[in-house]
Amino acid sequence: MPGLCEVSDGDHRIDGLPLFDGPGTPAAGISGAAGPLGSDAAIGVTLFGPTLAHPGSRALAATRRDGHHRAIVAIAAGEDVLPGLAVQNAEAFGAPYGPPVLQVPTAAAPWLLTAGEGGAELTVQAELGEEATEACNVGCRIEGSVSTLAPLVVMTPKSAWWRCTAERVGGICVWLELIRHFASRAPERTVIFTANTGHELGHVGLDHFLTQHPELLSTAHAWIHLGANFASRSPSVRYQASSETLMASGLAALRRAGITGIDVTPVGERPLGEARNVHDGGGSYVSILGANPWFHQPADRWPDSVDLIRLGAVRNAFVELADALAGS
Repeated sequence: MPGLCEVSDGDHRIDGLPLFDGPGTPAAGISGAAGPLGSDAAIGVTLFGPTLAHPGSRALAATRRDGHHRAIVAIAAGEDVLPGLAVQNAEAFGAPYGPPVLQVPTAAAPWLLTAGEGGAELTVQAELGEEATEACNVGCRIEGSVSTLAPLVVMTPKSAWWRCTAERVGGICVWLELIRHFASRAPERTVIFTANTGHELGHVGLDHFLTQHPELLSTAHAWIHLGANFASRSPSVRYQASSETLMASGLAALRRAGITGIDVTPVGERPLGEARNVHDGGGSYVSILGANPWFHQPADRWPDSVDLIRLGAVRNAFVELADALAGS
């Protein structure tokens, strides 16, 4: 639970949000000279992006492990996403590391980069408290007509930062449509549906589901991962699959549905999103996700960020794909 989260030089101050897989600061904050990331300065200053694919994000993760700074101020770079406060997921939520990191919006870059270059004195406050709460996964099971067939699993995350409209709406809508589809047309295989919490906190909801059902990684016929952003106003989607056969069938379904601008993750390469948990466990999967210029920002809201035409087309493709995977 964040408390006071800001960086100040006495004349300027700006609010931010801490990384949740690192520690907080003491109540009085951490003060010291600022400098570039990896320098000997007490306060490191850097640009970063909302995903680990951004070069600044990779450097930030490495420097957090090296322990160069007492605190770090990370400025949203505004590359590949619109300027604003585009925060990172807490990938190491279960094993926090490094110094406190305060994430601040793009608009702070001129001041803070100059402060870092000049060795200005900064105070970073990133209060993190604990508050007991409950979160839940949501799921159901539609029994197949042939009990000896291995099940199909359909999963989607149901949480993310802020309102996360375009990030989550595609996955949740197609997940619900597949429940409706199989409820009215019984599949041959049993289909297990799970919508998981904690996507932004290292996939803790999916980890919980897999702890309860560890056998599904090896015994499920396949997993369908309905990931982030494929219903956003972005020119492309990304399709991922664990085999050449599943790659070909999924791409064909997407193209028949009229989807263009399809990027692919090469078969065998570790995929993005929750599909990586299945990949790491040796399971079979198909997966769709996309990009989003409002990614991880408060401005990811209806109607500006959502493409309903594409959402409908992806729905059609994945009903076709799920029908095939749920058969014998």
